[in-house]
This record gives sequence, structure tokens and C-alpha cells, in this order.
Amino acid sequence: MQIHWGAIPTAVDFQPEAEGWSPIREPSPMLMQSIAVPLGVVIVGLLGCVFHFVAPRGICGHGSVSFHGSDVLIMLGGMAAVLVLFIAAHEMIHTLVHPARGRTDKTIIGIWPSRLLFYAHYEGALSRGRFLAVFAAPLVVLSLCPIPFIALMDAWGRWPAVEMCLTVLSLVNGLASAGDALGMILIASQVPAIAVVRNRGWRTYWKLPAGESR
Repeated sequence: MQIHWGAIPTAVDFQPEAEGWSPIREPSPMLMQSIAVPLGVVIVGLLGCVFHFVAPRGICGHGSVSFHGSDVLIMLGGMAAVLVLFIAAHEMIHTLVHPARGRTDKTIIGIWPSRLLFYAHYEGALSRGRFLAVFAAPLVVLSLCPIPFIALMDAWGRWPAVEMCLTVLSLVNGLASAGDALGMILIASQVPAIAVVRNRGWRTYWKLPAGESR
């Protein structure tokens, strides 16, 4: 794994057009971020609807459950930890779906300050299915997996501070996963199921395996 500061690195040894790779139609990084914002609002709204049904009482509706001083400290500390650590967790989950679970020099964790962007980049070809799984993994693990635990805590009326922290984690990560969701839409709608996919910088290309025709 490599740590990179700045824009997504461009592999100089990968010349996609000369090697028969096809680019997908995708917006520039700035436009992609602009499109991702309303998509993130939609994702958070959908998660909110799910919480309304699976945890109808919510934190404020637990009746006999009250917040003690320790609960407040746990909740505030937990929420602060969520906001600080979820970005690292989000990107690391991406890398765990990379080949060798990200333990090769083809996996790059990057920080792009001018775009306010953190990213996990794989400098190599992946199957379309694996490429989609890389995009989807943080949304599934950090936003969807906490839902049954939130539902159980809401039903039991216990650990409201933990329930709040998990809820915040799910919603914040849902908003942060908007770019991943947009990437999934672009890949799923333009790339054949049997194709392999590769990035060169922020641009994405696909190619059919040898012997296959479009």
C-alpha cells in the first residue's frame, strides 16, 4: 500500500487508447462532486426513512430511558470519534476489496487537499463485479450493517448513546458514499458485465477479455 498526497496518480505505463481500452462517459472531478451532493442528500433521506421504520421510537422516544452523565459523555465522545475516524475507515474498507486486501503497491491511499477529497485507488485492472464491490463496500459496511443493531437497541430501549453513534455513523457515511454511488451508476450503466475496468488517474476505462466481442 502507498500513501499519496495530491491528485490521483496517472500510471505512465498504461496507455489505454493504444491498448484498445474504451473510456466511459464521466464528469470531471469537480462536476462529479457537485452531482454527488444532491445524490448524498437522497441517500441520507432513504436511510432516514429506514430508521423511521426499524427504529420508530428513536433516541428521543425511549420513554423510560434517560440519558445519564456517562451516556452523554459516551455519546459526545462516540460522535466525535465517528466524525474523525470514519473517513479512514471508509477508505480502508475500499482497500480491503482490492486484490490481496490492499497489501500491494498497486493500492494507493490518497489525500487531494484542493478537492477536499480522500480516495482509495487501485493501479491495475479489476473485473467489473469487483470494481463495483470496491465502490459498494463502505456503504454496505458502515451505513447498512449498523441498521439491525440500531433496530435491536431501539426495540430493547437500551444503550441510547450507542444507538445515536451508530445512527450518526450510518448517515454521515451515507452522505460521504454519494461519490461511490455515482461511480457505481456510471460503471453499471456503461460497462459490459464480462469486461475488466481500470483507472488512469481519475478517468475510467474498460476492455473485454481476449476473444470476446462487443
